[in-house]
This record gives sequence, structure tokens and C-alpha cells, in this order.
Amino acid sequence: MDRPTWFDIGTRLQQGRYKILAIQSANQEDYPVYQLKQRTYIAQDTQANPSQCVSLRVLPPEAVTSTAITQELKLLTSLNRAAGLHQHVLAPRETFLHTTQAGENLCLVYEDLFGPDLWYMSEVVGPESSLLPAAMIWKIAKQALESLAFLHRNGICHGNISLSSWVLTYPNVDTLDVDQVLTFYDQPNEVGGIQSLNETCTDAENKPYNLDGFRLKVQDLAKAVREGDSRDAISYIQPCYCPPPELLYDNHVSTATDIWYLATLLADLAAGTPEFAPRLLGGEQKSATDRLLNVQHLLGDLPEPYLTRLARDQDDPPANYSEQNLLAAIRAGPLTDEVQRFADEELELMVDLLKGMLRYDPRQRYTAEQALQHKFLEMQRPGES
Repeated sequence: MDRPTWFDIGTRLQQGRYKILAIQSANQEDYPVYQLKQRTYIAQDTQANPSQCVSLRVLPPEAVTSTAITQELKLLTSLNRAAGLHQHVLAPRETFLHTTQAGENLCLVYEDLFGPDLWYMSEVVGPESSLLPAAMIWKIAKQALESLAFLHRNGICHGNISLSSWVLTYPNVDTLDVDQVLTFYDQPNEVGGIQSLNETCTDAENKPYNLDGFRLKVQDLAKAVREGDSRDAISYIQPCYCPPPELLYDNHVSTATDIWYLATLLADLAAGTPEFAPRLLGGEQKSATDRLLNVQHLLGDLPEPYLTRLARDQDDPPANYSEQNLLAAIRAGPLTDEVQRFADEELELMVDLLKGMLRYDPRQRYTAEQALQHKFLEMQRPGES
């Protein structure tokens, strides 16, 4: 795999316009969105607004010829005039090529100053970091659905929803001047420093979660499709989560697929289940069919014709699962007393929402707009802005 040339602090790119001030987060190299080596910097736009900072993501030469990345950038360009794009989607304001001895590096410039994605928060910094407080999970659910509603209104199915699809951005930090930004990030100019900002969304380890300090946005639209486009649905099966039935048996990917995968993610966050631990609605060790069979004890019996098809794929006939225990399974998760849990009434409402998002028939599954009208998301919680 090719590797982009990493830049020293003070390097200027794009004919001197962008001056690199700091490495934004080391995790962007080792756990990249595009499965490519990359690095993200805090940079100063010396021409448009020298007093403020931007994020600058550098990708390797192979990104220039990547069909998936080209398609994503083309899709984002088509949405430039759609109201709400930059509120809900992590989209670059500018792309350019920077030539080095290693080749041409693809550079993406973002207005947003952003931190970790949800995968990094739940896996990289340790299992305890996946135990997010209830108010934060509530905000993640609300803003993730708002982002999907934006995509779906514009006829786009993300198709690849996972923890790494969601990144935390910091609107309040975007307005700070250069010195204040660097103080806020407290970022060393070397790889290896995992900052408390990236672990807890705050600027110090001993401070509580800053629920007003982030805006969740969707990213990584490399597999996104226009609603109604014909695609091989099997390629959209996630390696760990339980797939929705339509991917296995109808060979169909749609906006309802996004809703299913988001619900499986939210169920794990509510239970405090890290990504690579045995999860409520899946399991890395099982085949896609086995994972779908396994969730019947949480979601109830598969309807026909899915049940007959499932039985045909198994050596043993599937058991009858009439009891729906999703609520009990979430309550049995590893959340500790140190983490703010949902009250019983709140958790019951959340599970009711998740069941609507996890209906086997994609035609009956909640849309993003319908889910946003659910009573669970009408509650007033801190940090909901």
C-alpha cells in the first residue's frame, strides 16, 4: 500500500494557502475512514481567513485513482446546493492534489474541526470509553437520524452505516482563533498523543462529557447509492452486525437498510457493548444467515417468506422465538454505576423506537423522519442542541 508523505509543522500547501499547525489526531492514520493510510492536520487558511483554522486530511496516491472515493466526491458535489449539507454531512469544501516524491496526495479541506468517530471512542481508547452516558447516546441517536433524514430526502442511501460512519465535529471551536484552537486541542506536534479531547469530547480528563460541545455528522459515503439504483446487495452486508433480511433474500439495498444498521449500532451503545465484543444484534464469528437467525430471540420470529428461506439454509430448523427480549438484553449490558444510565421509562421508550427501526419488512420499518417523531426523541435532555 502506498503511503502519503507526512508533512512537518509549518509546511504550506496549495501554493502556500494552507499552513500546517498541528497533527489533529493520530488515530486518523491507523484507523482511517477509507481503509487507506492518512493523516489529518489542523491548518491555517492564510488567504481566506487567517484567524481561523480548518481540518486538512491527506490521503495517499492510490486515493487519486480510487473509484469509491471519486464517486463519493462526485456525490457530495451534487449535494452542494442542498440545504443542510454541512450541518449533517462531513463534506470537504475543497479538494486538491499535492505532488511529492511518493506521488500525488489527495488533500481534503474541511471547514469543520473534528475529533474522533464513534468507532474510535468505543474501541481504541479502551472498553470503558464505550460506556457513554445516556444523554450522549440520546444526542447521538437524534443527530444520526437527522443526518440520515437529510440523505434520504435527497434520494441517497448511505449503505455502509457503522460506528466509523459517524464523526464528532466541534461547531463552537470552529469560531475560535488559531491560538484558542491549539489550546483547546492541546495537541502535541508528534504522532502517538491520544488527547483527552478525543477521548471524552472535553478539553480535560477531569471534566464531564461536554454534551453541547459536539455535532454528530455522517461521513464515508464511498458505498452510497441513489435510491432505486441497482447494486449487489450482498456487498452491503456488514461483517459484524446482523444484516436486514432484504440484503440476504431480496438482494435489495435501500434507505430502510440504513435505518436497520443504525438501530443495531444504537442498541449496542445503550447496552455498552464495544464493537468487537459479542454484540446484541450480530457477532463477528457467525455467518450473515446465522446472525439473522440469532436475533429472533430479541426481535421475534422472522415472517414468511424469510423464515422458510432461512430454514432452507440451515441444517436444523429454526426454533420458535415468540418472546421479545431486547429490553432485557440492553438492561443486562455492562454499563456501570459510574456511567449515567437511562431511567427505566426512558429505556422502554428507546427500545420501542429501536423495534420500529428493526422491523423485518423494510416497507414497515420506520423512516428517519418517522423515527424523529418518536416520543423517545421528544424528551428534553441536556445538550440536545
